[in-house]
Amino acid sequence: LTPEQREAVMSPDRRLLIRATAGSGKTHVLTLRLQRRIAAGELDPDQVLVMTFTRKAGDELRRRLFRASIRDVRAGTFHRAALTLVNEFRRDNDLSPVVLETSRRKLVAALVDQLREGGDAHVEDWQIPRLELEIGWALSQGLNGAQYAKVARRSRRDAPLAPALFADVLDRYVGLLRSRGVLDFDLLLAEAITVLREDPASSHRFVTARVPCSSTRPRT
Repeated sequence: LTPEQREAVMSPDRRLLIRATAGSGKTHVLTLRLQRRIAAGELDPDQVLVMTFTRKAGDELRRRLFRASIRDVRAGTFHRAALTLVNEFRRDNDLSPVVLETSRRKLVAALVDQLREGGDAHVEDWQIPRLELEIGWALSQGLNGAQYAKVARRSRRDAPLAPALFADVLDRYVGLLRSRGVLDFDLLLAEAITVLREDPASSHRFVTARVPCSSTRPRT
């Protein structure tokens, strides 16, 4: 380990922010830190949830945890954990489970067709990928249409459409999802945050046995 990595592994702080490039050993440091804290009795393995951005990263982390003899830690993607939390909350409140829309491109294309038919905006096909990316950025920032317009004007953001027009597109996109009774991945995360804010006790669902995140046993 480098001195910086060793410091991260041995740090007594409960919260650490580790910023480093890909392939620099962040996952290795995380595995060793978990191993150290569990061995020291600072953490109960079945009360730990490790989240990653991709399934591939999650699989790699689970392999490393398994090799380090850490068996009960749960690991999964942010979206998997959010889906579990939201669906548990909905089930407890007699609400329908989340239906995920995994193709934003398809929804954006449908929305563009609506805009064209209504004469509300002229959007070329080549602009659809940029609209898709900008919608993802806005939702990841927790912005609605009006908030986006203010941010875009203030920061002079290089948007695919004028701020006011894109703000309308953004609100229509969210409305289209709601009308179909579905969420995309960004809105799923937003709903999970809302659940945690409104019902803080629900956070236990992340780390109880009911959470269907993958165990640390790697796939064979």
